[in-house]
Amino acid sequence: MRLPLASAALMFAALACSGEPGTADSGTPALLPDTGTPGAVLSFAGSRPVNLVVVSLDTLRRDRIGWFSGGDTTPVLDARLAQGVVLAQHRACSNWTYPALLCLLSGAYPTDLGFMPRNTEPAPPGIETLAEVLGASGYGSALVGSQYLLDPSVALIQGFDHVDTDGEWSAETVTSRALDAATELAEPWYLHAHYLDPHLPYTAPAEFERRPDDLASTAFDLTDPEVVHAVIEGWDDLDEDERAALLANVAVLYDAEVRYMDHQVGVLLDGLEAGGLLEQALVVLVSDHGEQFYEHNQFEHGGSLYGEETWALASFHGPGLNPAVHADGTSQIDVAPTVLDALGLAPAPQATGAVVGVAAPERPLFAGFVRQRLTVQSAEIGDDRLLFNWGLEAFELYGLAQDPQEQTDLYDADDPTAQALIDVLWPQVERLAEVLGAEVPEAP
Repeated sequence: MRLPLASAALMFAALACSGEPGTADSGTPALLPDTGTPGAVLSFAGSRPVNLVVVSLDTLRRDRIGWFSGGDTTPVLDARLAQGVVLAQHRACSNWTYPALLCLLSGAYPTDLGFMPRNTEPAPPGIETLAEVLGASGYGSALVGSQYLLDPSVALIQGFDHVDTDGEWSAETVTSRALDAATELAEPWYLHAHYLDPHLPYTAPAEFERRPDDLASTAFDLTDPEVVHAVIEGWDDLDEDERAALLANVAVLYDAEVRYMDHQVGVLLDGLEAGGLLEQALVVLVSDHGEQFYEHNQFEHGGSLYGEETWALASFHGPGLNPAVHADGTSQIDVAPTVLDALGLAPAPQATGAVVGVAAPERPLFAGFVRQRLTVQSAEIGDDRLLFNWGLEAFELYGLAQDPQEQTDLYDADDPTAQALIDVLWPQVERLAEVLGAEVPEAP
């Protein structure tokens, strides 16, 4: 489910590619003119920022952010978004953390990099991360976070000078350790904090829970992910009332996690500000993917590419940054090029994303995943979104302007819109097949 945007229309306008960015012959990122890139959405009244703070939020549904929905679960994020540059039509490139962070940190789709994660296998050498690009320009860097994928064996963390991660940490622990790490960085610096909340298990401190008086607690321990999965696997055996009660209780716990995460992001940013560390810093708030609560007959994430899992957050904040709402479609691959442009650096040659605001409005946005015996890809242009399920060899087509919740499949093989999107998507299908060493599926 997606609720109406508070500050922008629901209509998409897909962002086009920005072309080949320039770099120095040595591979060191080239400095951009201090006047800024013409057309870039990020513009500053004064000098460019020097330092960088990235806060990535795991498993955050965009309709739980008050700025988008009008709700009250995220007062900290809402206040920040009201003062910054918000990408109002932003898409995740996948539905789970590994490929999503690859897009965010590399500025390229996994298939552009010749790699598509299927589990926790290490990424191949040669993928250049944001930390590496910044390190080549003299930036010190630190990564602090709770996520088992932020591990040297997976290779999402290359380029960071200091890595402090543990998949079991609470949001409070991430905040504390990130503030400690920040005090050890000398300018110019890059701090990245990754919060696992609101990922399962939904175990936020009790003070963040808002349980309606008339909502009876379920008999199941929904703070235990194994119990949750077992209950959901028995979904077909539940009647409508049992299903409604189950999801209502899950939503209460999930929203508590969102409130807890939001509070801790506030503690982090307030702490950095109190220490004078945000005076010359660009702050980037992003999410990796969302969460599904049976809007499309699935639970959690990693099983589909519908909006509950692929709508994402991306916003930028900093001294002198002129606030704006960018209503064209953007992808996670655009974040790194936009950040580097704001810092006065060009993206790495491998980046295929666009500096936000520079590109023309008809670039397709892609997403995909290979997981749990499922392979699904999507292409989106304007208000039209096409999904292709490899195993079923089936397409789905949705008109997002009239059907933003993607409930009515409009696919018709004779429809020119469907065929045009197939033509756009199919090279991505062929590329993924090459990456996987698999046969190209037959188009229906």
